[in-house]
Amino acid sequence: MGTDFVRVRFGYSKRRGACFIPHQELPTLFGRGMRRAGLTLELTQGFSPHPRITLAPPLPVGVIGLFELGEVWVRRDTLGCFDRLNRVLPEGFAVEAAEVVEDGCPALSKLCNAGEYLLRLKNGGRMSHEELVEVLSRWDQWDSVGRNPVAAGSGGYLGFIMLNPDQVGPSLMVKFLISSGVVSSWADLELVRVRLGRFDCNDGFVDLLSRPAKGVLEV
Repeated sequence: MGTDFVRVRFGYSKRRGACFIPHQELPTLFGRGMRRAGLTLELTQGFSPHPRITLAPPLPVGVIGLFELGEVWVRRDTLGCFDRLNRVLPEGFAVEAAEVVEDGCPALSKLCNAGEYLLRLKNGGRMSHEELVEVLSRWDQWDSVGRNPVAAGSGGYLGFIMLNPDQVGPSLMVKFLISSGVVSSWADLELVRVRLGRFDCNDGFVDLLSRPAKGVLEV
């Protein structure tokens, strides 16, 4: 691998119609957009080279992501083109932040062990937050919730953290709510992933990428 390429961690949002694009299509989508923005991407080796892009644990189709994570290897002298990226990405996608990380840093799959979520029953639901938490506490994967759900914001959302999103995703929680009779389908609720990161008992939720005040990438 050439020394002129650097590893860039980026945070992106996916809203509206972008939520319905399958996760496995996103590396191609981002690779195409990055090249159009003027970034030169490092390619994988082998018979079918493709841009070296990795993404954090996926979201179910239809779920909004406010700060998803990915990494890409970019030629250093084209880093300034990151600020053009949002002009060429499909509607609903936006790169919110990016920063260069050390190449020896562990992979996102090793670092990312938690996600923060918001859940709301549509039309006010039939349950208070307390009643909903009581139902969820009977879920056999309740240990995967790293912090007791709490009321979040003014929109009637329940905020919570789930551990190991690559193994216990929000789909399993929704399936439990359906089997418990709380909702009849995904259409009866709103689910948002606020961010991905690390979680431990001492430090709480730790972000793996900060959001710069100006510009997408500052090197």
